[in-house]
Amino acid sequence: MSSYDCDIGIVGVGAAGFAVAAGAAQFDARTVLIEKRHQLGGDCLHFGCAPSTALLRSAAVWTQARRARGSGLPLLMLPLVDLAAVMSGVSPFFSERHQG
Repeated sequence: MSSYDCDIGIVGVGAAGFAVAAGAAQFDARTVLIEKRHQLGGDCLHFGCAPSTALLRSAAVWTQARRARGSGLPLLMLPLVDLAAVMSGVSPFFSERHQG
């Protein structure tokens, strides 16, 4: 069994875990982070807040492109949105969590 000499142990490295780790770093606390997933970040980062923001950003860019003519730019002929391509850029875990 491993032994760690630390001041703070954080179980679950989502948004709250990151905040605690950042605060601990300001006090030079020796901190160990424990996360069951192969990458850090919880639901907010991979499935909630961050992916929602990415989708909103994609929608905003698409809307601006569609409204380009109203800004004196030439009319753009835009293809249909490839939702799978958009979603692949949202989160590396999205497809993994939403498969059957």
